[in-house]
Amino acid sequence: LLCRFKRHDSADTETFQPQNRMRICSKAERCTVTLKQEQKDYLKCDGNNTNPWVLCDVQCDDINCADESHCNGVDYGIHCFKDKNSKYFYTGAWNICDGITDCPNIAKTDERYCDIGPDSLTCISGPRKRKFDVEVRVPILKFTRCAAFVASPHNYMMYTQFGRGESLENGVPYCTNYADQTNCTDPERVGVSCFVPGYGYSTIAKSMVCGQFRKGLCQDGMDIECVEVVRGICTVHKHQLCDKVQDCKGGEDEKHSVCSNLAAKVCYRNYR
Repeated sequence: LLCRFKRHDSADTETFQPQNRMRICSKAERCTVTLKQEQKDYLKCDGNNTNPWVLCDVQCDDINCADESHCNGVDYGIHCFKDKNSKYFYTGAWNICDGITDCPNIAKTDERYCDIGPDSLTCISGPRKRKFDVEVRVPILKFTRCAAFVASPHNYMMYTQFGRGESLENGVPYCTNYADQTNCTDPERVGVSCFVPGYGYSTIAKSMVCGQFRKGLCQDGMDIECVEVVRGICTVHKHQLCDKVQDCKGGEDEKHSVCSNLAAKVCYRNYR
């Protein structure tokens, strides 16, 4: 079943367990992880902050998601200054092209790149739909692609801003159809590759694999080909089974019954 393809109509909800987590702003770490100075200043990371925040786990701990603003050499959201005399300011992807200026400087950076060109890939704006209940097309920008859009359990301010139910169940994506979670610039955020209707052949972000937020972006359903390994605790893509990488906390994905029946011939695994 690892190589053969069978489409399922539904998928379980427990998805994407990030690897290589790095804790920031803890007394033990004392901000020794690689952060931009602007991030350190914004997060007040002075070695005495004990917030249980995690850097680049695709979950927003800071209300503006600054902990996910620079990951693996890729910038997400907009880094700006209110004016030349004020301190660093950051806004997440969910505030970009929403018709409201969050970077109140001359450049108005967060609303500067919102015009649609002849070659622009577009989607219905998630921010405008949530805030004003209107459907406005916006361009999918490099710094909005595959950006974190889900609040971590620590981000109570984000729950207050968007509602706990929405933050956990739907997240706050840049696109209402989650098309912003395709064609990721950062290879570490890629889950699978497939044909996406209306957007062509593309990569799909790990956070979208297994259909927690949308029941499939891939035309062939490859992104929801998942297996519930531990009931209610760990669900993984079928190509994560028996790949010598422990995805479930107890390594159950490497002890699955199918692992004892592997053929000698190796097949291509779509999940990275």
